[in-house]
Amino acid sequence: MGSNKGSEDVTSGRVNMGTQRQGPCLHPAGPARVLTSERTPQHKTPKPKRNHMKRKIRTPVLISAILLSITAGVVFAASVHFKQSPPTATRSSDKLTLTVCGALAGLGNGDVTIRVSANAAPTAICTNQGGNAAPGQNPAQVTVTGATTIPADKIKNGNVSFCVTTAPPLQPTWDQAGCANANWSAQITCMAFSGYTITVEQPTGSGNIVLAPTAFTLTQSCP
Repeated sequence: MGSNKGSEDVTSGRVNMGTQRQGPCLHPAGPARVLTSERTPQHKTPKPKRNHMKRKIRTPVLISAILLSITAGVVFAASVHFKQSPPTATRSSDKLTLTVCGALAGLGNGDVTIRVSANAAPTAICTNQGGNAAPGQNPAQVTVTGATTIPADKIKNGNVSFCVTTAPPLQPTWDQAGCANANWSAQITCMAFSGYTITVEQPTGSGNIVLAPTAFTLTQSCP
């Protein structure tokens, strides 16, 4: 056979292409691109910090603590009561004010304010410029109030005693008392108290009423 540069190796099943070398294969559009193992940096979303999760956990805990403190006041409202009922109510010697004394149990912590509101039918007299007195036409029923605040350190095991005295009534004008004319002055000389209410707030100034207005009746008269 001739001296072909390529011969077929029957035994191996391979085609020997001889010593012909092939040059590098160039891409028709230009030189071959060089591939590297580097990757283009990508912006990764930062993982949430654990502190954020802690804040989420703390929030419901804080809310629960606030609700607990609020409901504590409600518990006080359900448990505060008079140790002896009714309290004692005494009219002053001038018959113009009322002093209410009693004792409370079931109080919580904090200063406590006790308020008394009393109703009374007043008796008035009219006096002219010459000093002559005449009975007036009694003015309408009046309401007088009083309050006392007791410091927290005076409350022992939820118990405290109190006394509240009402303020004296405002004096009526001559026409309110039914006097003859403006030359007469009017003065309330007696208060016939018909009843009073007691309200308890704790802590003082919070608006948290631990004992709702509780009413008591009285039977008094004026001479």
